[in-house]
Amino acid sequence: MHSADLLDVGFGAWLCFGTDSESALLVHLPLTPGAFAIRRRPPYQLPVGESDIAYIGYGTSKGGIRERVRQCFHPGPTQTTNLRIREAIRETGGFELSWRQRDSASEARRLVKDLLRRYQHEHEQLPPLRVRG
Repeated sequence: MHSADLLDVGFGAWLCFGTDSESALLVHLPLTPGAFAIRRRPPYQLPVGESDIAYIGYGTSKGGIRERVRQCFHPGPTQTTNLRIREAIRETGGFELSWRQRDSASEARRLVKDLLRRYQHEHEQLPPLRVRG
């Protein structure tokens, strides 16, 4: 599974996802539930079998995708996933984000669950920023 495959399930344009583009990115994100994906910015040389997708997640009805992505830039001290994402974008800066709105938080969770299942089936692991540890 690669970022191009996300077009098949309704993901749209990819926007720069980095500390220097936070404000510009957040104004484009909806306050409604949905799924989002973070990928390494092209051109990215992929070893055979590796994906450019670094993270797949969702935002719920309270603040939607916008609030969830904002947390990636400003994580709390116990938000290990968000801390990991923030560190990655600070170190390399070469990421982009795309999203797909859904009608409810449960639909967003279901979409992410399906995408993660597919990713894990194809790559025998979760996306790198999704892995705990």
